[in-house]
Amino acid sequence: MSDEDAHYSRIAVTFLDRDEPGGQYGRYMDGDPNAGLAKSRWDAYRAIYSRDEIKLGVQRDEAGDAFIMVDSVGLLNRGHTTGYLFCRQSQAVSFRFQPCTLNKNEGSHEFDPKAREEGYSFWRLDGSWFVYDEGPS
Repeated sequence: MSDEDAHYSRIAVTFLDRDEPGGQYGRYMDGDPNAGLAKSRWDAYRAIYSRDEIKLGVQRDEAGDAFIMVDSVGLLNRGHTTGYLFCRQSQAVSFRFQPCTLNKNEGSHEFDPKAREEGYSFWRLDGSWFVYDEGPS
């Protein structure tokens, strides 16, 4: 379903981010008629999120990789998000989730505040699927 809505980089329970021309994006809150996603479609996402206990929705990168964000702990720059990541077979783009570019079964990187590098850890489940965690803590 999210492949059909690939022009949305994030579909959460209460907001969505839509890719706009020129590399920009627009954030739209629940109920905004300018969001471009039919209420019935958004409700379908919410039903799936509720059923599967997905608290934060789905985020896609430039290659179409999809991070299903199940839960988070902490706030803003002191927390982390955990979920499942699906990596598409794709050509190189400027931003992809690390497991999709490293070609490893597992890995991690400590948060580096001086270099502003995000921390992450991952484990391959099967094929293109990973358990993925990102954030500084």
